[in-house]
This record gives sequence, structure tokens and C-alpha cells, in this order.
Amino acid sequence: MTTGRKAILVLLVVVSCRTVPVPPAIRTAERAIEARDRSMNGIIVDEPKVYDDALLQQMLAAAQARLGTLQLIDQAAIAAKLGAVSGATQNTVSIGVSVLGPPSAGVTTTDNSGTQSTVNSSKTTDDGTKTTNESSTSTTSGVPVHNVTTTLPQMTATAPAAPAATTTMPSTFSVSASDILNEQLQLTTEITNLRLMLDGSFNDRFLINGDKRFVRPRLTIGFPINVVPDKRYRNAVAVVEVEVETEQSADASPGGEPPRITALLPREKTYNVASIMERNTSIGAGVVTQVASFGASFLRGRKNFFIVQDQDTIAVPMQPADYPAGSRAVRFAWQFRPVLGREYVRAGDKQTFVQLAFPTPASKPILGHMKISTYWRRYDRDRSVVRDIVPGSLREYNRRIDIPMFDLTPDLQAFSLESIEDVGNGQVLVKLKGRFLAGTAIRIGPEILQPGSRMTQDYNLIRFVAPVTDLVSRNVFVVNRDGSEAALKLKNPTTDKKKLEIKSIAVTQIDEGMSLVQVKAEPEVKDFPLLVIIGDRVFGYSDAPVHRENGVISFAVSNTLLDAHRELIVRPLLVDSRFVARGEILAPATTVERLEVLERGATVKYLLYGRNLRNVGVVVPSDGKLKKIGKGEDGDTLRILEVAEATAKTLEQVVLQREGERPFIVAVPPPPPDPPKDKKDEKGG
Repeated sequence: MTTGRKAILVLLVVVSCRTVPVPPAIRTAERAIEARDRSMNGIIVDEPKVYDDALLQQMLAAAQARLGTLQLIDQAAIAAKLGAVSGATQNTVSIGVSVLGPPSAGVTTTDNSGTQSTVNSSKTTDDGTKTTNESSTSTTSGVPVHNVTTTLPQMTATAPAAPAATTTMPSTFSVSASDILNEQLQLTTEITNLRLMLDGSFNDRFLINGDKRFVRPRLTIGFPINVVPDKRYRNAVAVVEVEVETEQSADASPGGEPPRITALLPREKTYNVASIMERNTSIGAGVVTQVASFGASFLRGRKNFFIVQDQDTIAVPMQPADYPAGSRAVRFAWQFRPVLGREYVRAGDKQTFVQLAFPTPASKPILGHMKISTYWRRYDRDRSVVRDIVPGSLREYNRRIDIPMFDLTPDLQAFSLESIEDVGNGQVLVKLKGRFLAGTAIRIGPEILQPGSRMTQDYNLIRFVAPVTDLVSRNVFVVNRDGSEAALKLKNPTTDKKKLEIKSIAVTQIDEGMSLVQVKAEPEVKDFPLLVIIGDRVFGYSDAPVHRENGVISFAVSNTLLDAHRELIVRPLLVDSRFVARGEILAPATTVERLEVLERGATVKYLLYGRNLRNVGVVVPSDGKLKKIGKGEDGDTLRILEVAEATAKTLEQVVLQREGERPFIVAVPPPPPDPPKDKKDEKGG
């Protein structure tokens, strides 16, 4: 890298590390935020919310039912623990001692064999003309020798190892059989206590004032709490304290009572923490003198292992300052503690609930008021003890918060005739627009419709399918999940509140099996079509159509149905019972026109049953004649029809006609079979 490039890199680093000046406005805003945070104590409680107490009661009832199914007295488990090792304690003490005298000198003797030495020599002769080199070797031998070495070792002191334990702890532990039994009985008793607590006491349910008894209204109130601790609250407990007072104008108790706490949720939130304690002591020493060495060691150990509970949230009922003299207030608090070795409370949202029973009528709009305070307390972690309040941490909400009573009756103002749809086969689809609580049901008489095949519940719509006969013959209610009901009815069809009246009912024979019924009712309701009910049959929808003209409802009905039912009902669908009219189709002694054979001879006589027979004439057969029966007192419902015998042999139907009406047909009963002939007559006497 060249020198120029190095200079550029150094310049870039210097520029990047250069501090950018902060504008004064931003710095002022930052100081304001810091001052705001210092003014707060890190505990924020949002607006308390009223929850559906019926839902909580259902959940508590479900919990109670599940507790009732627990059977904890187990004979097999108790018998299996007979002779079990319930526990063990191992204490180890070991001592090792070593004493040594002075060491003895060591002597080493070495035998050496005889020695030999060899000497080489050379000689050079020069006679002037020739040079001569001569060499010789001589060996000298010595006698064998002995080497003696004396050694004295160095003296050191060593600490001997203490003996290890020869016993081991048992690998499995268990409580004894009697402890198992006691524990099961204890848990069974605790379950009983919980079931009684979940069911609630009569004191919290009823209020007695003289000879009157009231059912205390209950409310479930939730507190959204956010805890954000800072360095000021190290090893401290966050406390949210609430005081609830009964509304004085709504208090129905004889001497003024505070609300009753029926449930605090959560009561406590705990963590299981393993606590391990181990103590080991090991000592070793050694001493060296001119005459001896001494060494020793000591070992001692102890181990403990157990599980403890670290509590994060605790609900604490408290007493108001003016208790017990004339107090209408009750006080309670939640404590949030640091757990799992932390020095600060875990930051985040914490949702708490309280269920209160008020000594007021449920019809009152405001049942009480509440005040909220938050502060911090010092926390002794070793002893799990809450100590004094951290100075400057108390914050009180200045305003008093009202506790309203919500009317859970479903709002059915949007229900109209357009909400009803004919789906055929005598069924209608009813749509209820609006936002209903989950668990809302429909009651049609004794039948309850829950979300399923016949009923669906969406975000803002409820649909259900029901037979028309059920909707006109039974009361229909929208049932909220707290049990309150609202009648499902359309608005009054008339503004002048007139009663519905039947002016006339006319029945005209169509044929031997059907009749035409015409009903005139007043007042005429155009926006609310009137339906006619005969027995279990509803006329006015696609499966039983009607014709409406000038206030007259015309429809065909079987004679069998008319014979079985003498009364009809006229009404719109799902309206007040006041706007319903009833009328007689036929007089008590009348019936649909029919013939019965009375006498056979030269003329055949038939008895004609019917209504309005005084104005009836015979169209077919031409020789048919109608006569009075007896003194003619029943001439409007009974007549005699006479027909020639020759005509009667082939006659199957009679055509009758009232004045001003169309003709109608009446079936003629078949003639009886001929009597059997005498056998003597067959043989000729």
C-alpha cells in the first residue's frame, strides 16, 4: 500500500469518528424525555376493564368439575412404597497419617577385572640413500580392583491420601407408605378447599337486609399492568395497590358494606428452582526433621439438594385505613418480585384480575369506585422478605375510576322483516345483525340452538334456521351467555296500537277433498304479511301459499284438516302476542260437506252434513232433492238428499251450489254389498 493510500484511509477514519454536534432542540427534547422517565416509577397501570363475569364463572365451574374428578387415594401406590428408602445422609470423615524414620545409607560395591594398557611406538632410520620406518607395540596388564559407593537419600515429607468412603448413597429415594397416605389426604383436602372456594360462599352471593334478600351482582375487573424497572429499583418489588369503594347511593346493605373479594387472579405465580449446597474440606500437611518425617491429611464433605419455589407474582388482600368503622372500601394489591437469580423484576405486560361482589342492586348503573397506587419496596432475596418502600417511588392516580354495570341484554334494534328469508319446506332463515358475545344462543320454546348445523355465529351476524310452525307457536329469545334473554320480536306493525280482529271466515267447497278458506282481518298490514295457522300448518309461505287481495287472505286447505281443527289463528311472524287474532272456521256442530246413506228403496235417502246448507241447491243429479230433517232446527247443518234408485246405482258424486258461490262436489258413499242368498233358494226350495 502506497503512502498516499495510507493517508486517505487515516483521513476517512478520522472523519468517521468525528462527533457530530447535536442540535440544541434535540438535546432539549432528550432531557425532557429523561426527566419524564425519572418522574415515573416504571409501573404503568392502564384503564381497568370490566370483563364478562359469566364467562369467568363458567371457567371456574369447569375447573371445579375437573377437580371433582380427581381421585387421589391410590391403594396400589401406597402399598408399593412399603419399605421404601425415604432418605439418606452421608457424612465422610477420613484421616491419613504417615511417620517415617531417617533413611539408611545405601552401599554399592562394583567388582572390576584386571586392566591392560597398550603402547604403540615408531622409529625412522636414514642412511643417506634409504629411509626406513619401524614400529612396535607393548602391552602392560594390571590386577583386578573393587569400587565401593556409599549413597545417602534425601529426606522429604509427603502427606498421605485420606481413605475414600467405602459406602455410596442409595440410587433411588421415595417417601414412606404412611407419608404417601398423608400426602394424598392432604392433597384431597386441598382439592376440597379449592372446590369450596370456586363454588363461592353464600355471604358473597346474597345480601340480607331485614326481610329482603338480594343477589349480589358480581363483576370481574382486569388490570393491564406494564412494569419497566430501571437501575433505581435493583432488588426491589413492584407493588400495584387498588382500593375499591361501594357507591354510597347504590348501597343496599343495612350498615354500609364494602365489596367482597371473591377471587384474585393470579393468587400467586411461582417457579420451581433447584437449590444445591455442597461443602468439602480437605487438609494435608508434612514435617521433616533430621531423624524422621511426618505427614497427615483430613477430608470432610456434606451435600444438600432440594427444590424451592421462587414466587414472581403474589396477590395480597389488605385492610383500608378506616377499617372496620363504617368502611365501604376494600383494598388489595399484587406484588411482582425478581426471580431466578435476577436483580430486577422481569419487564413486560402483566394481566391481573379481581372478582368483586357488590352490596348493590344489579340495576344500578354505577356500583363503585376505585383508586390505584403504585410503588416499589426493597426485597431481601436471601430471606424472601419485602422491606420498606423505596423513597420517591410512590405514584397515586389522582382521579377516581367508576365501576359501571353493563347491561348484557342483546341489542335487537336492527331486527326487521327483511331479516327473515323463506328457504322452503316450511323452514325460514332468520338473520340477526350486530355484534354478539361468543356463546350467544337462541331459545325457541324449550329448544336451545347452539352454534352448529342450524345456527352459525360470525363476527357481526347470527343465522339460524327454524320451522315456521315453531316461530308462530312458540316464543323466541336471544340468550346471552350470562343467562339473560331478549325476546326476538318485530316492531309493532301499527302505530295506533289497534288490535288485530277477524271480520269474517268463509269456507267454500272446491271438491271432495279440498276447500277454499277466505279470511278477512283488520287492520290491514301491508308491511307485515299476515299468516294463517290451522293446527300445525302455517299458510303464507312457499310450502302453503296464499292469495292476498283487499285485506282478504284466500288459500286452499284439505277437508281432513278442517274436520280436525275448528279454529284458525291470524298473525304476522314474530310479533307481540297482542297482535294475534283467533276465529272459528266451522260452528261446533258443523263439518265439511259429506254424505251418509240412510235408506234404500224406491228412492235412496242420504244424510248431508255441512254448513250453511239452507242456501244450498242440487246441481247434479237433476232429480236430487234436499229436504229438512225433523223440525228443521238443524237445517243449516243437516239436510236429507233424496235420489231415485235408478240414479243412485250409477251415482258417484253430487254437485251442490250455494247462492252466489261456485259449485262444489261431495262424494257419494258406495252402496253396501248385496246380502248372500239362502241355500234353499239356490236349490229351488
